[in-house]
Amino acid sequence: MSIGICVRYRDPAREEEYRPYLTQRHLTGCVWPLATAFGLERVELVEVVCVYRSADELRELLVQFEAVCLRLSDPTTASDRYLEAEHVLTRTSELIQHLRQALAEWTDIEEVSFF
Repeated sequence: MSIGICVRYRDPAREEEYRPYLTQRHLTGCVWPLATAFGLERVELVEVVCVYRSADELRELLVQFEAVCLRLSDPTTASDRYLEAEHVLTRTSELIQHLRQALAEWTDIEEVSFF
C-alpha cells in the first residue's frame, strides 16, 4: 500500500494530477515515528486528514514536511534511527515541490488530497 498526492482543479476540463509519495512501510518506519518524535501533527495525520481545501492549511502541512526534510538531513536524527531515511528524504523533497506548486496555483485548485 502507498500514499500519494492528488491535485484537483476548479476547471473540470483540466485533469487532476496524482503523484505517488511513499509506501506504507516508509510511512510507518520513518515518517510517522519522526513526526511523532518532533510534534509534527499534520504529517502524523496526513492519511486521516487527507483533504485540503484552504491554502493556509496546505501551507501548514508544507512547513511540517519541510521540517521532516530538515530532520532527515541531520545525521544525528536520520539514517541510524529511521528506515531508508535517504529515500524518504528524496521523496519528501519531491512532495514539497508539488505542494509549493499547488500553492503557487491555488486560485486554480479546488483541493489537494492524499490517498
